Amino acid sequence: MKKKTAIKLLFAILSVAMLFAIAVFSASADDTAFTGEKYDYDDWYYVTKTFYIEKSSSSFDFSGKELKPVIKVYSLESGVKTYLPSNQYPIEFEDECVYPGQKYFNVYSTSLCEYEFEVYDSFDITFDKTAITVTSIPSCTFNGNYQEPKPTVKYKSVTFKEIDDFTCYYDDNRDAGTATVLVSFNWRFDDIEIEKTFNINKAPASSVSVGSISTCTYDGYEQTPYLTVEFNGNTLWEGDDYTVKYSNNKLPGTAKATIKLKGNFTGTIEKSFKIKVGSVTDINKTPSDKGVSFYFGYTTCDYYQLYRYNSSTNKYESFGKTKYGSIEDTGLKQFSTYKYKVRAVVKIDSKKYYGPYKSFSVKTLLSAPTVKLTIKSKKISVSWSKNKKADGYILYKVNMESGKKKKLGTFDAKTFKYTDTSVKDYVEHIYYVVATRKENGKTYKSYSEYYYTGSSTLDPENIVRGYKLKPKTSFKTYNTQGTKTILYGTVTLSQNDINTLKAFAKKHFTSKMSSLEKVRITHNWIHKNVTYAVSGELWNKIVGKTYVDAIFNHKLGQCAQYNG
Repeated sequence: MKKKTAIKLLFAILSVAMLFAIAVFSASADDTAFTGEKYDYDDWYYVTKTFYIEKSSSSFDFSGKELKPVIKVYSLESGVKTYLPSNQYPIEFEDECVYPGQKYFNVYSTSLCEYEFEVYDSFDITFDKTAITVTSIPSCTFNGNYQEPKPTVKYKSVTFKEIDDFTCYYDDNRDAGTATVLVSFNWRFDDIEIEKTFNINKAPASSVSVGSISTCTYDGYEQTPYLTVEFNGNTLWEGDDYTVKYSNNKLPGTAKATIKLKGNFTGTIEKSFKIKVGSVTDINKTPSDKGVSFYFGYTTCDYYQLYRYNSSTNKYESFGKTKYGSIEDTGLKQFSTYKYKVRAVVKIDSKKYYGPYKSFSVKTLLSAPTVKLTIKSKKISVSWSKNKKADGYILYKVNMESGKKKKLGTFDAKTFKYTDTSVKDYVEHIYYVVATRKENGKTYKSYSEYYYTGSSTLDPENIVRGYKLKPKTSFKTYNTQGTKTILYGTVTLSQNDINTLKAFAKKHFTSKMSSLEKVRITHNWIHKNVTYAVSGELWNKIVGKTYVDAIFNHKLGQCAQYNG
């Protein structure tokens, strides 16, 4: 044999050997072998054949998307792969091929396939826990609510979805400081948990609002007004959220409150407020025809300064001050309107602080008429002084025997006299005149003093001597208040009262005394010896006593006892 021919033969033998090796080892170690079978109806027995499942990959790295290998079925004969058409072996996957773990699928033949088979196989989706990254969470600022910033969670380049893949649990995530978030993966990722922290910064002073502070009234003490401090509409509390320090907060002027925030807040806020001298309150005015008396309610001050308007200079001019709240303006014209203003003054060292002016006006009264009585038998002439401001007069008479009041007449501004002829001897009368003026639908009145007359006889001594005194054990008493006289009651003397009066008469009277002298002696004795029962202790000594017993035995009495 020639050398060249021998070499060719050797190569042929080696080629056959290599083909045999390829045929033996063509099935990959990852390919799954299984047996298909068919029934041979000619020879009446089963025929089997080995098939293989070829996977494009036996494992995938998690990507967050569905991952499935390309699956083919083939047979291997004489070292040659023969692939079955894909319509002869459907493939069913048991679950979604997204999440990590071993994934199973089922391959089975259809009627189109010569052989029958059904086989399970699997592939893996791998997941490296160390490749999970959770981004750092930016700092938050305290806002009063629980804060839940969301971290970005990734696996390599895959971004996880909250709820679908993981849940965040927060702790200490309301107040300023360090908060914690626990990223907890669900069961698909073997319940992996990763903890991260983030900061909640204190809220700055610019986010806190302080309400305006009302003006305080000077009272000699340091003023610490209530503050309204709010954050996002919620009230902050002194001590917990802030401290406050006041300065220049005692004297009138501008004071300051310095609010230092704490807790969940940081920074300082300054707020100013006013302290003023108080306004004068409760101005009580008591006018007369020649002046006005004022009384001012309590205000913390050193004195009150009063001003009266001068129409000549068109200015308010100071005319007086008072420390205790009362002052009088005299020398005024009757029935005239005067304008005033008053303010409180605080004096500290050499500096004065003034309260606001309080303006008001006062109208003085009509001057009361001066009355003169001319008494003659059976008549009394009443005359009164002229008042230029009055537009009329009213004359009244009170009969002291009956206690009845009677209007004798209404007179115009030019009439100043009237003669009363309806009088009785020995009966005391009271006369008084009222000056009137109508202005702006209102009637102003000024009452004269009461003018008394015993009777139409001029000499009081003759009045008493001419009156026939008769012993009486009962008499009436009257009460006169202002212009009104009423019957107060009827007094009946007891036997003890009669004995007391007789004893008094025996001691103080003589047979030569006139009735008037006896009246005067009795009156003087009462005036000198009897004490007004002003206190409850004194009054209790005579309560329930008769008038005679109270006056002559206990020497105590009030109006009723004196009059009775």
